Amino acid sequence: MDSRKLQILRDWERDLLVAPPDTPKFIDTRKILTSIVSAPEYSLADDYGWIHGTQFSLNALLPEVMKADLSNLGLDFRAPIFFFEGRYDPYCRPSLIWDYTQTIKAPQKEFVWFDNSGHFPFFEEQQKFADELVQRVLPLAGPRPSGD
Repeated sequence: MDSRKLQILRDWERDLLVAPPDTPKFIDTRKILTSIVSAPEYSLADDYGWIHGTQFSLNALLPEVMKADLSNLGLDFRAPIFFFEGRYDPYCRPSLIWDYTQTIKAPQKEFVWFDNSGHFPFFEEQQKFADELVQRVLPLAGPRPSGD
């Protein structure tokens, strides 16, 4: 599947799997691109690289992702697993993600809802996303090495 076909697919998903009319619209490509281009820490070359890197990744990885069957991984995991899910995600249906999490076992398993997000909670609720990572995931990294 190439990026043009993927965009057609995404447009149909967005339109057919639409959230109720009283929910906010999150997948705003113009807003995302504006945020990237206006970020002072990135040059235009960085922006160009990000856009083209994203397209390359979609074209290279999407065929493999489409073939992936998570059930082949089994239901028992030895590592902690965290799910950070936007409640209004039109592409990774939240109810399916929730159902999957209820079938697996892990030493630590957490599901974090982002009630004001769609597919990109790290972008749509940046502060909450950072706070959740620091609170839930960072402690598993162990103590920081001393700077001595």
